Amino acid sequence: MPHDSSTPPPTSPPTSEETWQLLENLPLPVIIASQHENARVIFLNRQFTATFGYTIEDIPTKEDWARLAYPDPAYRNEVFTKWNIAEERAIREHGSVEAMEFQVTAKDGTLRDTLFHATVLGDTLQVTLTDLTERRTAERELMSTRKELERTAYEVTENIPVGTYTMVLPRAAPWRSFPS
Repeated sequence: MPHDSSTPPPTSPPTSEETWQLLENLPLPVIIASQHENARVIFLNRQFTATFGYTIEDIPTKEDWARLAYPDPAYRNEVFTKWNIAEERAIREHGSVEAMEFQVTAKDGTLRDTLFHATVLGDTLQVTLTDLTERRTAERELMSTRKELERTAYEVTENIPVGTYTMVLPRAAPWRSFPS
């Protein structure tokens, strides 16, 4: 990222307060939780609440998050079986939880296609979430339009009378005539 030359470059890492301000104002939803049996949510940023609607009062624990974000018990079990295995591996290896995509139920009841990334840091798990809902919706619409166009092209070509020659030219191609 380019540095503004009118101010001197930083010479030290951000302070604790600056770090919290950075996390609070990131354009990605962020959740930080403790890593013990009764894992508590320590921090949610503004973008998390804007995206999913939940506040730290709604989800003070990992268990509360699980219950609200995944109200279907079977899906909740599927999500947390995968997540817990990856989280345990990350804790053992002092690393990151591999990216995973799940459908999260927002506070307003809408489903959000969400990509999760997490990093173990001390006794906390720092999770960033990427809302893919609009992208997935656009992909489904594009696929639907493509299938419709393929069906239309098939129907048009199947209804051309036998013995008829059809030539499709690119939009910018000049018309040509056949020699007489």
